[in-house]
Amino acid sequence: ELIKKGQFNRVPLMLGVNADEGTIFLRKLTIKKIWIYQFYIHKMYPNHYEEILKLFPGTGPGGVKGAMNKLLTAAGLTYSRCLADLFSQKKNPVYFYYFTRVSPMARYAKLGAFHGAEVSYIFGTLSPKKYYNQKDFELANKMRSRWIQFAKTGDPNGRSAKKALWVKEEANTVINSQEL
Repeated sequence: ELIKKGQFNRVPLMLGVNADEGTIFLRKLTIKKIWIYQFYIHKMYPNHYEEILKLFPGTGPGGVKGAMNKLLTAAGLTYSRCLADLFSQKKNPVYFYYFTRVSPMARYAKLGAFHGAEVSYIFGTLSPKKYYNQKDFELANKMRSRWIQFAKTGDPNGRSAKKALWVKEEANTVINSQEL
């Protein structure tokens, strides 16, 4: 409500989601049978379960776990985009990212671009180094540079960036980690 009323500190906002938000939370998922998944979705979303099951049926590649990952990712994306839209409607600078990089370690663990995967890139803590490759270290340097610029200036491009990868618009800007 306070955001809708414009009663908030007007500071630039950066937020985003990862391509496989749900995988890290679903590692120990015990729901394997489709009817249990359908029952669960019905209980969680009694007014919209039919639409959700059409979008995330749990019968395709990846089965129930794949459907749950896609559902959690979509929910995170929807919530984050709504929040970003709300702030940008109030003319607050918003920068939105979509992280898609799957490190060799995450690929081996079958996690994809999981929730929080971007953090070790942003802070340059890719460790142990044997689980990452040159592409990961290059991406980490580029991301860290953009986050530092955002912390300094409120704009991930900085004041003197040669190439504006993140363009502030009335609608929000999306940066895909594959574009860095």
